[in-house]
Amino acid sequence: METAQLRPAMHWTALPKGGFTGIHWARPGATTGFDPYLVWAEADNFAGYGLDKPPKWLPLLIELAPGVSVAQFKAAASPQWLHVPPVYTSSTAPTGLRYCTARVRPPFFKHIRPGGSLHTLVQRFELGLPAGHDADDPTAPSGPGTAAPSAMLRGKVVGLIDGGLAFAHANFLRNGRTRVQRFWRQDQQGLGNAPAQLGYGHELTAAQIDQVMQANIYGGLVDETAVYEHFQMGMELNKRVNHGTHVLDLACGPKTVLAQIAGVPPFPNAPPSWAMA
Repeated sequence: METAQLRPAMHWTALPKGGFTGIHWARPGATTGFDPYLVWAEADNFAGYGLDKPPKWLPLLIELAPGVSVAQFKAAASPQWLHVPPVYTSSTAPTGLRYCTARVRPPFFKHIRPGGSLHTLVQRFELGLPAGHDADDPTAPSGPGTAAPSAMLRGKVVGLIDGGLAFAHANFLRNGRTRVQRFWRQDQQGLGNAPAQLGYGHELTAAQIDQVMQANIYGGLVDETAVYEHFQMGMELNKRVNHGTHVLDLACGPKTVLAQIAGVPPFPNAPPSWAMA
């Protein structure tokens, strides 16, 4: 006769009082309107952030109420517990901007409640993903200096937010020089200065990229690996397939999207064609 081993009964644990927010998540209605990932982060003591205790600052993505500006939002708070990068109140920020990133300390969650100074100003917010630096003190000096704000680009400009952007790839060159005017990596890996109006990550300019590419040309071709090694990018950009590189190529590579798709009407069985490039 065979006997099956019984699994132990599952036990549910009530949600805790947040070690960062101070919110009693188990109370009726406490989670209403809050980002579930924030509740989860406090429930597992920020293990998903690689921590074993609450951080000193938390990254948030904030949507303001209609008619509320980022400047008004900042004025209603204290820099002791709210930090919004200067770019959101700079002359380059779009008129009527209602979205911004921020890093906050525990008092933020007191002022966001009914009766608090921010309650009517903030429509919603989401917890930012951990990227290594997000729980750092945003008022502390960052990296090897900051890059001065640059002039706005003119003409047709494509901006892409993604990972694995192989900026030295042949599809992004023109006459041997890069078409990538700015490259911003948001974590702390690699060379470059932190953008002055953002204060974290590092930025590379077209001139910096071109200089390194020109120093690593062999047989008339750019040695991409050498370029990425110079900028201390690790192996991320050396992969044969990268999502960001693929998407950037579709958006502004040397061939149009239609030229890379088979079966474009009116020829359903036709292969991709340079004729549509």
